[in-house]
Amino acid sequence: MSELKLQPYLDKIELTKQRIQNKTFVEKTAIQGLCLLGTRIAELQNYVFLDKMQKKANRKRFYQDFKKKNKQHKKKIKKKKFIKKKKIVVQLEQPIGDQGELKIKKTHTLRNSSCYACPSSYPFHLFKKQQKPNFLENKKKIQKVIVRNI
Repeated sequence: MSELKLQPYLDKIELTKQRIQNKTFVEKTAIQGLCLLGTRIAELQNYVFLDKMQKKANRKRFYQDFKKKNKQHKKKIKKKKFIKKKKIVVQLEQPIGDQGELKIKKTHTLRNSSCYACPSSYPFHLFKKQQKPNFLENKKKIQKVIVRNI
């Protein structure tokens, strides 16, 4: 059964072989060249198609990643919003040098209970994570400590 089905194709192949044998060398090379060109064009078309498909897939993947990152970023922002910021204002009254009369009021603010380096003029270093400053030692120097929520 399979030989009967293949017979017409085999006949065609033999016919083309005979035709090529009858033709001159130049014609033969031209035919072979055309065949090669045809296969190359088909490959190229297929490649271009595949390339387009791949580009589409890559684009989809990129957008999916972008969406995921965006979602994560939004989640982070949402989490950050819920942190209560306490603004700690420490007003100091210090005499400067020889002029005992001059009193300076300085304010110091803190965000997210993280530690910011204080200037050297402050009597203590403010807030290392969730540590309260030692008010007992510096009672005389500090006039007011105001803690309020923003």
